[in-house]
Amino acid sequence: MTPDGSEAPAERRPLIEHLEELRGRLWWCVLAVMAGAGLTYAARESLLAWLLAPVGAVVFTSVAEPLLVELKLAAWGGVLLGSPMMLWQTWKFVSAGLSSREQRLVNWLLPVSLILFAAGAWVGLTRLVPLAVRFLLSVAGEQMLPMLSVSHSLGFVGSLMLACGVMAQTPLVVILLAALGIVTPAFLLYHWRGALVGSFVVAAVVTPTPDVVTQTLLAGLLVALYLGSIGLAALLQPWLRAREITPQAPASGVVRPAPLGDPQRGSPSLRCSASLVPPAAGHRARSACAAAGPDGPPRGAPGSRP
Repeated sequence: MTPDGSEAPAERRPLIEHLEELRGRLWWCVLAVMAGAGLTYAARESLLAWLLAPVGAVVFTSVAEPLLVELKLAAWGGVLLGSPMMLWQTWKFVSAGLSSREQRLVNWLLPVSLILFAAGAWVGLTRLVPLAVRFLLSVAGEQMLPMLSVSHSLGFVGSLMLACGVMAQTPLVVILLAALGIVTPAFLLYHWRGALVGSFVVAAVVTPTPDVVTQTLLAGLLVALYLGSIGLAALLQPWLRAREITPQAPASGVVRPAPLGDPQRGSPSLRCSASLVPPAAGHRARSACAAAGPDGPPRGAPGSRP
């Protein structure tokens, strides 16, 4: 902190030190992903049974498909299990360049983001995937026998889980924007029609299948999260202001300038400055104004007040 209360700028370091630090943190991220991939591959059979339970029995259509599916599962598991370490290393690398206010935001933003992603993925696996599979298989009728490929089924389940996890970040994004003073709950509620259309557009992009039912389920989830986040932002707004996270404008919205001059010695409009005296007033008037100073005539001079 500087003597005037502002934050002192961070000490600059050479570029080579930043690159060395970045290399060390990247190694930690790689080790975390490899450890997560190893744990996922060790439990691959149980994980496949758990993930494919909403789909049912699956088949493979090539000799190498089971191995490729297990390696893909291990890779995704490594990224997910290693994401806390990757986020932590990223935070340690960039935190030195952030202010204390921004650090306070990130300190509670990262854990909440991980929890919301896990909750969204869980809802997608246990709620949306069974509904989507049940509808899509009911369209086939009795004439067609389902033979679901293990790779396509796992990709379908993983895509829905990822989409639900990403959409679960909606409350966090809304609260963050409200905390920074960019939007307000009233503003978001006023533009609910645009949010409704945007939800269906996002659902159409992230849905792994072109059917309308799955898109509607995802859009409905996104709209519910949007409306819920508006209420949550309205409830948390006093708490954010109390912790000095949200900048609060003056009550009138107008910053009033300080009065000019000394109110005990005359009107503020009577302050004298030699630069404000017009040239037509003459040299004597400008000299007298300059001798009087910015606060008017000195005490005891003609025209001054006792």
